[in-house]
Parts: sequence; C-alpha cells; structure tokens
Amino acid sequence: MRNSKIWLLGLLIFQYHILYGQQFSGETNTVYFNTRNVNSATVKLPLITWLSPEQLNASVQGDSIELIARVYSSTMLKSLQLIQSGEAEMKQQYSLIEIGFSGEQIIKKKIRLKNGNNSFELIAENASGGKVSSARFVKANSTETVKIVPSKKIATPLLFVKENSVVFKDSDNDGSLNANEEAYVKFILGNKGALAGKDLRISYALEGNERSILIEPGPIMRLEPGKEIEISTRITAGQSLETGKVLLSLVVMEPNGFDSDPVQIQFNTEAYKPPMISITDAIFNSVASNKLERNKTTGLQLLVQNTGFGTAEGVKVNVDFPENIYFIGDRVIDLGTLSSGEAKKVDVEFIVTSRYKTNEVPIKITLLEKLGKHGSEKTVTAVLDQPLTAVQLNVVSEKPKGAIVPLLLRSTVDSNIPVNNATHSNRYALVIGNEDYSQFQPGLQVEQNVAFAKNDANVFKEYLVKTLGVPQQNVYLLLDATRGQINRELERVSELAKLNSNSELIFYYAGHGLPDFETRKGYLIPVDVSGSNIRDGISLSDLYKKLAATKAARITVFLDACFSGGGRGENGLLAARTVKVKPTGDLVDGNIIVFTASSGEEVSLPLKKESHGLFTYHVLRKFQETNGNVTMHEMQNYLSYQVPKSSLTENGMKQTPQVLTSPKLDLNWLNWKF
Repeated sequence: MRNSKIWLLGLLIFQYHILYGQQFSGETNTVYFNTRNVNSATVKLPLITWLSPEQLNASVQGDSIELIARVYSSTMLKSLQLIQSGEAEMKQQYSLIEIGFSGEQIIKKKIRLKNGNNSFELIAENASGGKVSSARFVKANSTETVKIVPSKKIATPLLFVKENSVVFKDSDNDGSLNANEEAYVKFILGNKGALAGKDLRISYALEGNERSILIEPGPIMRLEPGKEIEISTRITAGQSLETGKVLLSLVVMEPNGFDSDPVQIQFNTEAYKPPMISITDAIFNSVASNKLERNKTTGLQLLVQNTGFGTAEGVKVNVDFPENIYFIGDRVIDLGTLSSGEAKKVDVEFIVTSRYKTNEVPIKITLLEKLGKHGSEKTVTAVLDQPLTAVQLNVVSEKPKGAIVPLLLRSTVDSNIPVNNATHSNRYALVIGNEDYSQFQPGLQVEQNVAFAKNDANVFKEYLVKTLGVPQQNVYLLLDATRGQINRELERVSELAKLNSNSELIFYYAGHGLPDFETRKGYLIPVDVSGSNIRDGISLSDLYKKLAATKAARITVFLDACFSGGGRGENGLLAARTVKVKPTGDLVDGNIIVFTASSGEEVSLPLKKESHGLFTYHVLRKFQETNGNVTMHEMQNYLSYQVPKSSLTENGMKQTPQVLTSPKLDLNWLNWKF
C-alpha cells in the first residue's frame, strides 16, 4: 500500500513537470528544461539550465540518455552531484566536477536508464553551503529501450538580452562609480517566445567592493511576444565607498523559470576625494601707473583653483582689507562650482587712501565652499611705491603628495589669442591633456605626472576655435583621459570626418608616451594604464591607421610626448616627461602630417616659466605671431630652430622635434596652411 502511494505521488509529480516547463526531445534521447526560479534571497546561488538538443546538437541512441546542463555560478561552486533514481532500484549518485569553479560551464553526462520511471536530480552547492537543485523524469520500457514521453509543445515566453545593448553610464561620464555618485545600467530585453512574460522582475548579485552601493532595479511586470523594452537599474554610491572593482550580475526572473541569461557589468569604484580650494597665484597691477600709490586705483588678480580631486560647490571668495582702504565692488565673490583641477580668475580693485599710514597693505583672502571643510585662507601683501609691472606673488603652500599641479595666472601665449572670423565647418579636432597619473595609480609619485599637460590642452583648444576656425562644437576636449574615454572620442571624431568628403582632422596629445620594450613601437598612455601594461595603451600605429581610414583631406597630429620611456628624476630633470629605449618610427599613411615634440632617445620637457610643454608653447607662439596664417613648412622650420634652442637654454637638454608624413603626399604638404 505504501509503495502504491509513493508510486502515485511520483506519477503526479511526473505529470506536473510535463505540464510546467519540462520538455523531451522526440528526435534524440536528450533531456532539457528551463532555468529554475531563484528568489532574491538566493541570488548568489548557482543557476541551472538544462539545454535543448537544438542548442548543442546532442544525440544518444538506445537505452542510454545524455543529460546536458549549463551551470552558472557567480561564486565558487564546491560540488555538482547528479542523483538517478528508479522505481524499485537504489539511488545512484554521480559527481560531475572534480574541482570547484565559478562562472559558466556546460555539463554533459551519459547515463544508462533504469527500467520504468527514471528521475534525475542535479544538485549544485557553493562554497558557503548554499544549494540549488533541479529534477526531471524519463521513462524506459521493459525491454530497456528508451521511450521518450510524448508531450505537446507548450507555449512559453523566451527572454533574451539584445546583443551590444548593455550600457553603463555614470553621472560624470568617467566610466567609474565615485563616492556620492549615481549611475545606471541599461539593456534591451526581448521576448522571442509565444507567450507574454508576466510579473517579471530583476534579480541581482554584487561581488567585490560592494560596500556602500545600493542597487535599485526598475519594474518590468510584462513583456509581450515579439516585443523589446529597455531595462534600467539605478546604482547609487554612498560616501563610505572604497576604491576597487565591482562585478554586478543581473537576471530578469520569470515566475515559471523562463529567466533571461545573466548580464554582467564590471566597473571601477572610487573612494570619496575631497576638494581643496586654494589661491594658486596673485598679481597686483596698477590701473593708473606702474606703482602702488595712495589715492590711485590698484588691481589685484587672483587665481582660485580646486587642487583636490572632488568637486567643490558654492565656492566663495571673501576679501578683507584694512581700514582706510577703499574697496571697489563686492567683498564676497560667488564662484559657484569648481570641478577637480578647475581654476577661475577673480579681479578686484582698491584705493589706498591718504589716511592709511603704513607702507604695507595686507589683504586677507578667505575661500569658502558648501561643506565648510575644504576652503583655505591666505594673506597677500602689497607694498606702497613698489613697481607693479609683472609683480607676481606666489602664495601656494607646499603641495601634498598627489595634489593637482596648481595653475598660474597667465603665459605669454595664454592671453591675446588671435581671433579670426572665418569658420571651417569641415574641421574636427580631438584634444587630450593627460597630466595627473598619480590619482589613478596610487603607487606613482606626484613628480611622475606630466606638468602643465592640462593647461596645454585647454589653451590649444582655444587656438583651434579662435585662431584656426574650428567650430566650438567640433572640438572634443579630454583632460586626464582613460583608455575607454580616448577610444570612445576617437571613434566619434573619426565617424564625423567620414561624413564629409572634404573633412579635416586635428589630433593633439600631451601626456606620457612609452615604447614597447620588445617591439619598440610607441604607445600613448592613458591615465589608467600603468607602465607595466603598455599594450593596454593607444598604439601609435593603430592611431594612424584609424585616422587614415577616415579618408579625410588633411589630418594633422601634434604629439607633445616622447616615446623613449624615460625617468623623470634622471639628471635632475624632475619635470622631464617620460627609461630610455630608442623607439622605431611608426609609419603613417593617408593624408597625415605628424608633428612630434622629440626624437630618438630624447625626452619632451616643460617650459616652467610659461606653464606649458616646451613644444606646445612654441606651436602656440607661432600661431599667435602669424594669426594662424602659417604653412606646414613654415611651422616645421620654426619648431626645428626654436625648440632645440629653448630646450638647451631653459633645461640644458637637447630636444629635437620631428615631422612625419605619408609617402603618398610627396612634398605637396609643405604649402598646406593650417
């Protein structure tokens, strides 16, 4: 009697699986069924999916059957057991893996069937003891031949994630989740099944640096057959977020187990980095004469910069003068928001009245920001009757390790930039200034940053727009750019150039370059690529090929970087831009002209007094002197004389710029004008 009840219960379970999700191939002896449902409390447990023969083309004949399963585990899977049971025979157990694994594996096992009903239970256990199991049934007749249980094809939803639709987007578009930042993961979900997916929801798992991260999946509810919808999941990070990496796994769950394949997104996290508001430069100037005198207007120009890594909001400058000083304007100046490295100028005017009795005029400057924690206070002092022409008071205290290089108020090429009214709508430009490598690579010293590279890029962009007529919207500027950002913007300008048969491209880069020590080929080094992983950088050879493929009428490349390797502290040159390996020349093709800052084993140096790279300064100086009306040949001659001369005079080192051209251009490029 008891055996009859057990048999009846098994039959009922068997029929249940026939109706809900179990399918058997009528053509092969292969069992397959869909992913079991896993609730949100066990999202880190393995997922088990039995595959159809159409997916793997499995086929087994006779009294045996092949079981095929896709097993996915986001954590380490310790064991995977298969238990076979017959109606009157003892259970038989098979171990399907020898060592643990994580990720995805396809499991196959050929099993001899027992007479009558056969049940198969697959049990997966992860390292922390969590278990998931799935069971299915097969019936064999008394002659030990397989009888595949006939069943009508059941209509189901069939969810899939559309190829190349997964996108990660953070608020500041740097491709990393920062403390106090918000980001989204979006992808397109489709339904290729015959029935609508109802009561759908997103299940997620986090691995890695997950502290202080909140995941908020959006609702789905229903997806009709043949339709697609965009799925969005919100990610927010708190202030206690730590620097590291996170792996986020998302699965769209369907109540009957017809879930989507997992979507995995790995991204970097950045700990909270406070701003640091400081005065990096101050200059007195006289409106009426070249001296600070009583009863005459004197100007004070300040450069306020955020030298920290976080954004500062509500920045204000409070100017406090002694008595008997007449101040013109507001004593509190609102600067708004300053992003990391950003600087703004502040101009104030005052008059020293005849009642002021001492010769020194101390002016107290207080810098405030929204949080009230990251401002500073400085006192700058002017002296009566001192000459004011080019008087510059440096009020910057000693910089902490890893701080952003402070900007100065002006260089001779930063002011009086020539403005031409002509605009060339067919011109496109990508400008990159990679200066601060230490903030992305904690093992680096601040001296290993590239001094003034961001200033180089900012001012070069100004010349492109004002002097060379490149439309503002056609210039793409990247500061401290990662590999992903450079590749993305390079793809953008290349595609734009392809749209116009007469397009012109300008590419400018200031930052580190390094050679591959095996091939001696040159690479541009993004701020998130270390010297030990050079091939993760931007290959010059690939760059030139990418630009040439646009078939632009003219392509001009400026590289203020060297490719010999380089140690910044060698020979006392703390600001030398990059161990010395003589690189090979990278061949260029297409309509390309390349102006490089140095050659061979040389390094590319800065011009400290102008707050620019030496090469970039002279390029800009030539544009300034000629109002941009200069040929390529004239620029080549100017740089070949001025750069080595200036380098020997200012730095005591030889630096020889080079020009590379495509052989197909012959000498035609010499008369091209910028």
